[in-house]
Amino acid sequence: MPGVGACNAEFVARFNTNVNNELASFQDGKACGDGNGLAALIPDCPFEGVCFTSACEAHDSCYVQCQGTRHECDLRFYTNMTGICHDTFTLDDVKLRQCLYSAFAYYAAVDRKGADAYLCDNGPPLLQVGACCTPGAPPVCGDEDAPACPATALFFAGQTCTELDEILGGCPTPPNDNCADAIEVCAGQVADPDAGRCVGETPSEIGDRACRIASQDCLAGESCLPRDGDVYVCTALGDNRLAATDGPDPGVECGFDQPERFRADVWFAYTAPCSGTLSISMCLGTRYDAVLAVYGANDSSGGCSCPDKTNNTLTACDDDSCGGFQTGSVVSIPGVVAGACYTIRVGGWSSDSGEAGTARGFSQIDIGMLCD
Repeated sequence: MPGVGACNAEFVARFNTNVNNELASFQDGKACGDGNGLAALIPDCPFEGVCFTSACEAHDSCYVQCQGTRHECDLRFYTNMTGICHDTFTLDDVKLRQCLYSAFAYYAAVDRKGADAYLCDNGPPLLQVGACCTPGAPPVCGDEDAPACPATALFFAGQTCTELDEILGGCPTPPNDNCADAIEVCAGQVADPDAGRCVGETPSEIGDRACRIASQDCLAGESCLPRDGDVYVCTALGDNRLAATDGPDPGVECGFDQPERFRADVWFAYTAPCSGTLSISMCLGTRYDAVLAVYGANDSSGGCSCPDKTNNTLTACDDDSCGGFQTGSVVSIPGVVAGACYTIRVGGWSSDSGEAGTARGFSQIDIGMLCD
C-alpha cells in the first residue's frame, strides 16, 4: 500500500481497524458495508436481480490502497453502480429507475459515513457541487454542496437538475413509496442456525421475538438464547427521505393518540416461511423517529393487499417501544400462518401532522420468524 513507511500510529490503528472490518465483511459474504453493522444497511444486492458486489469491492480497494482522493473513490463507486444498472436493465424497464435510485442511496451513504474508512491523504477538502433534493420541493442545484444538504434530503454529487430530470424525472421518490410497489423482502430464505429468541428476566410486553445470537439484537435486559425449532431472520433497508404518505391512519387502538402523525411511508411485502410468531424490529440501525405498522391476515391462499379506509387489515403497529433506543419500533405477531403475506409499512413521526415536520432517514428493519 503506498506510503506505509510514513504511517504514524493513528494511521496504523485506523488501517488495522479497516482491515478487520473488511475481513468481517468478507467472512459474512458481503463486500458492501463496513463489517461493523453497515453491511446490514447496505446489502450487496439491494433487490432481486441487482448486486453491487463488484462496485463495492473496487470502492474498498480505492479506499485502502489510496487509488484516489476520497471524493474520486466515491464518484468512481457511483459510476460503477450506475453502469451495473444500465448493463442489467433496458431504458424502458421500470426496474432501471429503482436500480439508479439505489445507486444514488449507496453513494449518499458512503459520502456521509465513509470518512473513517478512508486511510489516505485526502488533500484539501473538495466542494461537491451537485443537486440537493428535499421532500416535496424541486431540486436545488448550482452552488449546493453536500454539507449544506440536510440529513432528511438526498444529495446527488456532480448531478445537474437537467440530468436528474432526464434520468429520474426530477427528485426521485423511493421505488416503494406506494403500497402497490411494495418491495418483496426475505424471499427464498432458509432457517438460520445462528438465531434464537429474545428472553428477559420478566416476560416482555412485546412477546417472544427472533434474534441473531451473534449480534445480540434484543432489547435492554434481554438475551438472545438458542431455541429448539427453526428460526428465520433477515434484514431490509428502508429510506423514507423523499417519501410521500399514502397509507391510512393506523388508529388509536394501536397506541397512537394522534394517528394522523404517521407520515412519509415506504412499503415492504413479507411472506411467512412457516407458522409461528412474526417479529419486526427497528431497534438497531434506525437513525430517525420511525413508526411501524403491519397489515395482513393469517391466510395462505392470497398475496399481500394494500390497506385503505375501507380495507384496513391492520395487524400490529408501534412507536418508540425499543426501550433505551427511544426512536425505534418493534412488534410481535403470534399465530402467523405459513405462506401468509404481510405488508410492512415504515414511516416517520410527524411533529405537526404534516410532511414538513416528519422525521426521515435510513432505517434497518430486522424481520424474524419463530416457527411453532
